Amino acid sequence: MNVHYFAKTHIPSSSANSIQIVNMARAFCNYVDHVFLYVPFQFKRYLSNLLRLNLRKYGLDYPPNLVIKFLAKDKKNYFEQSCKMLIEQKRSQLKADLIYTRNLELAYYLAKNDFTFIYESHVFERDQTSSFFPEFVKEMNVTKGKIAAISTYIAQSYLQCGLKKEKIGIFFDGISKRFLTAVQVSKSKPKIKLAKLLRTDAIYKQKIILYAGSLREEKGIGFLLQASAKLPQYNFVIIGGRKKELARWQTKAVCLKNVFFHPYLPPKDVAEILVEADVLVMPYLKQGELIRSMSPLKLFEYLAAGKPVLAANLPAFQGILIHGQNGFLFEPEDLNSFKQILAQIEQIDLEEYAKQSLQSVQDFTWEKRAKKILDWFWESEKKYV
Repeated sequence: MNVHYFAKTHIPSSSANSIQIVNMARAFCNYVDHVFLYVPFQFKRYLSNLLRLNLRKYGLDYPPNLVIKFLAKDKKNYFEQSCKMLIEQKRSQLKADLIYTRNLELAYYLAKNDFTFIYESHVFERDQTSSFFPEFVKEMNVTKGKIAAISTYIAQSYLQCGLKKEKIGIFFDGISKRFLTAVQVSKSKPKIKLAKLLRTDAIYKQKIILYAGSLREEKGIGFLLQASAKLPQYNFVIIGGRKKELARWQTKAVCLKNVFFHPYLPPKDVAEILVEADVLVMPYLKQGELIRSMSPLKLFEYLAAGKPVLAANLPAFQGILIHGQNGFLFEPEDLNSFKQILAQIEQIDLEEYAKQSLQSVQDFTWEKRAKKILDWFWESEKKYV
């Protein structure tokens, strides 16, 4: 059996969704004959792929049974139309295989045409605002397709809209085995990476609270700047975003001498900076476009690093973080709670915590996630190799 993965994202790119898609495509390669990954055409990326360089940007290699194919440029709905045309051309072949996508419009088309497929849902509100959403739910209840939700909230929301329980499963995001290995290698190295990136040895003179990820407002960067003003005994490091995006936050932090910024780093460089921190923080706000639906990739990288994870107590972390065991939860947008939980972290046995943190992430590798999804989809039928 083959998996045909249709993804409206550029490969490679710095986006979290491209990282997730590439890792899942590679993970599926362990359990099927071939994985065909269809992405929007872009000339430079097409040439890079001919040289087998695209996955190197993620610190990954090409499995021999992974094939990346480029379809029409990603403008308006050209990509979806190109996908539908290809599927129609290969209808008889694809009927015997499994189609996988994160694209709702394409999933609706597959449902109406009785294909065997999985739609991976990431933002329920975005799905629900589609004009065809009510019809999509009806079609899903009678088609061969199923929905893989990345969070409990998404699954519950679909059930409330009338989707049958057997049509949806919950599968949190994951982490690559290579990242786990990279963390162990990084721990054996001297602390120099952050000093080089930030161009100052002073970064190590105080304990480091580090955030890595998107700089969207809802991720709580503003809250983190407020916390840094109240906690001058810590250095706060914020890594992520492009230079223009970063400049906006740097302007707001101009008077904060204990705040350090650096733009986005490629995935292959992240492990080394995480292990140099003393606390890894996820200060997400209560509200935001992605807050309720998310399953943050960075959380699993934080856990793998074995450093205390200080996270806002949000539903998205339920089922993954257990306060006092593999993480510490504070009340969202509450500076007093943030400071109180940070004080608790100062008292823990770091070696014991690191063991529990690393153990908790072992069940969230991309390979295990891919296998769980396939097992769930086929249930007791072992239709994949």
